[in-house]
Amino acid sequence: MHSQPQYNPHNQYRQQGGNSKAMRRENQLEAVQKKEETDSNYFWTTVFRYRCKNNPPMIPTASPEELFSSVSTNVGINFDQYDAIPVTRSGPDVEDVLSLNDFSALNEVLPDFLMDNLTSPSKMGYSKPTPIQRHCIPLSIDGRYDVMACAQTGSGKTVAFLVPMIASIANQPVRAMRSEA
Repeated sequence: MHSQPQYNPHNQYRQQGGNSKAMRRENQLEAVQKKEETDSNYFWTTVFRYRCKNNPPMIPTASPEELFSSVSTNVGINFDQYDAIPVTRSGPDVEDVLSLNDFSALNEVLPDFLMDNLTSPSKMGYSKPTPIQRHCIPLSIDGRYDVMACAQTGSGKTVAFLVPMIASIANQPVRAMRSEA
């Protein structure tokens, strides 16, 4: 009995004297690059056709006042009602760290630019911390605790976690950069 050789796509690369895996990889990369270029050209052609033809794009020139003038915090959530919600803290000596009643209590700890962004009426306009901010910010700034917390969407978790991180980074001494020799 005589069997016919099975078709093997790798044989064509071997017959050409190349490494089949490397050549397949090279062909795939070329195909991906060609598709990206085609997709990009289509996207920009479509954008120009529908958005820019009669209305060229404008470069944004808004001032900080214009950007922040319509910002309204605490919209939709009445944080005054949150004061009745019980908050549980756990860990060694966590009750020794007082909760935050007002952002102005952070004046000595936070850098000026951060306090300005948080409390300025023309920027974020925060005055009273949300419950998660009230408890997380002081514990995180204290530096002895790892904080894990959960709260409803829109309750201020991002600010609660970023304020201590930004303060820590801003308060680190500036180190000279090494020059590469």
